[in-house]
Amino acid sequence: MYVFKNTLCHFVVWTNKACIISVVNKDQIFIDNMVKKLEVFWINHCLPELLTQRQRKDETIAQAASVSTSEDNGIFCYCQKTWNTDDGDDMIGCDGADCKFKWVHLTCAKIKRPPKGTWYCKDCKRRKCKK
Repeated sequence: MYVFKNTLCHFVVWTNKACIISVVNKDQIFIDNMVKKLEVFWINHCLPELLTQRQRKDETIAQAASVSTSEDNGIFCYCQKTWNTDDGDDMIGCDGADCKFKWVHLTCAKIKRPPKGTWYCKDCKRRKCKK
């Protein structure tokens, strides 16, 4: 109603046995309060995330930090550096079951930010293509 500037709308519930139609009137006080809250949410949360993608970066860092201690100080990535959470280089986890790297620096993988969903390093991609 707010978007189309309607004063009322019909709420319809239809089943094989019955059809119920209810008229819903515009509640301007509710709309005004909700718009204020949504504007604050947009400014404080949505817009900063769209501009910086900080939340996705934080999730990746948290995921990298949760690597088991048995993997600490092991060799990771194509560059063969040891695991170091203080080096500032963000890493992405390979979803390949038998991946020899497990974690790859974003810069070594030549990507700016982690993709959504599953990601495979170049070796695991090559192995998947051969199958």
